[in-house]
Amino acid sequence: MSIGYVDPGNWATDLAAGAYGYRLLWVVLFASVTAMILQIAVVRLATLTGSDLASLASRRGRRGALALGAIFEGAVITADIAEFAGTAIGIRLLLPLPMPAAAAIALLAMAGVFLLNRGQLRGVETTLIVLLAIIAGAVGWQAARFGLLPRSGWADFAPQIPDAGAMLIAVGLIGATVMPHNLFLHSALVAKQNAGRDASERKATGRFYARETIVALGLATVVNLAILAIAAHLGTAGDTFHHAFAVIGSHWSTADSIVFGGALLVSGLASSVSATMSSESVIESFSPVPMPPMLRRAVAAIPATLVLCIADPMRLILWTQTALAFFLPPVLAVLLMELWFHQRGEERLLSTFSIVIAASAGALCVGFDAALIAFALR
Repeated sequence: MSIGYVDPGNWATDLAAGAYGYRLLWVVLFASVTAMILQIAVVRLATLTGSDLASLASRRGRRGALALGAIFEGAVITADIAEFAGTAIGIRLLLPLPMPAAAAIALLAMAGVFLLNRGQLRGVETTLIVLLAIIAGAVGWQAARFGLLPRSGWADFAPQIPDAGAMLIAVGLIGATVMPHNLFLHSALVAKQNAGRDASERKATGRFYARETIVALGLATVVNLAILAIAAHLGTAGDTFHHAFAVIGSHWSTADSIVFGGALLVSGLASSVSATMSSESVIESFSPVPMPPMLRRAVAAIPATLVLCIADPMRLILWTQTALAFFLPPVLAVLLMELWFHQRGEERLLSTFSIVIAASAGALCVGFDAALIAFALR
């Protein structure tokens, strides 16, 4: 689950935010804390009910199941476009290939990583842990080499939104970090791990899953902060992935730029697996017609390839992350409704205070969406 928090969408928004120095660092911290709150709520829901969020929502809202399924699957496909684009860009950074060729290799590589571990959850988890370790190691190595203290003092850390462009990036940071499809993925993973256990056994594992969530998202937060800090240190690296790649190579070494491109490629491959798994949980619960994972991947990959060939890849990924932020409200509404419904007798999941905290965090995310709309209408 945590691999989704260091996907190409995070890389793009962190790099773009770095163009404003450290002034949007607070948004990354806010989004990360919000993601932790909501993911712990999802863990509690899946642990104590034995079902995942998509299954619970589909059973409760049968009349609107198709509409909800379309919205939720739209969020997954939107994330998948960004992950596919990031993988193709990573390949292009490392190899001098035209975009169509890089996109074809990206599609084959993504299919290969997923099919290699098909049906083996432990194998998938092990693969993703290794890939996450590679990403964290690469980013940590560069952060340690570059020295990332702000040039103009601690005032750069003061929370602020300098202009409308920063507002757009801030909303993208929310979408890239909170990630609605990851709420479905995490609940599905916890429910699958708890299969066959009775209520008391599931309850006993709840604290472990909560601690695991904090550790995993804590690591992802550190990686995202480091990417933003590297971009801020480079000054103008927020323009494009290729610009960041070139600046890193010219300021430090070719090896540093290769590490940057390789980490981006690995993040795209790893997060594509998590997106496919998210999609499976949504489709199984909401779709009346089964859709094979590779077919759904093609649905995202074909339009992404066409857009990549004619448009700025960085801009494409930034817009997908902004779109993810606008997919959040219906997902949050479903999650909060399920949490509230299960506040009865022995099914009590969280205290009312905890639900209020989760609702407040979600409301602040929605507030960012509203603020962006207000900026656009000015």
